[in-house]
Amino acid sequence: MHQVHFTPLVGLFHRRYLLPAVAILHADRGAKFVTLVNRLGASREAVSATLKVMIDMGIAMRNPGYGHPMRPEYRLTAIGEELGEESVALLETVRDTGLSPVLAKKWAMPVTAAIGHGATRFSHLEDRLGDITPRALTGALRELDRCEVVVREISTGWPPRPSYVLSVSGTALMPSLDRLGTLAARL
Repeated sequence: MHQVHFTPLVGLFHRRYLLPAVAILHADRGAKFVTLVNRLGASREAVSATLKVMIDMGIAMRNPGYGHPMRPEYRLTAIGEELGEESVALLETVRDTGLSPVLAKKWAMPVTAAIGHGATRFSHLEDRLGDITPRALTGALRELDRCEVVVREISTGWPPRPSYVLSVSGTALMPSLDRLGTLAARL
């Protein structure tokens, strides 16, 4: 099995509001700053920092035609539009499966993607995800297990060893996560 690198995908989930903001900008064909603040339910500082990251990544830009009260202040770039389609799809899947609180966690979706690509053991997940700390990985696995995105299995041999597999809910997330990972690698 070839090694899949998840660093670009981790970058998309590093900021809590990044993918929801991309989805809003995609669905609304752009938005004003205050609209993003209100729709995301985030502070002005959080939205400002998220927009800065999005602009730095080349996902979003200030609208060059802004000035008219009806024109959006921010809009997506071409790659941002592609990312927007996948963000909307992922957010719909997350909403349909009742996993909205999980999406807000920084490592939940990258850990899900790594398990979906065959990393079944704790050490495999650490290797695939790079910068994740053992504490963060443990927390993400517990949360994903609690929300039934992954299933924790214990081997019957000695010593007993836990492994992780995706549940039906977790498997439903994989097509969107794979497409987001591919797009993130192009950023």
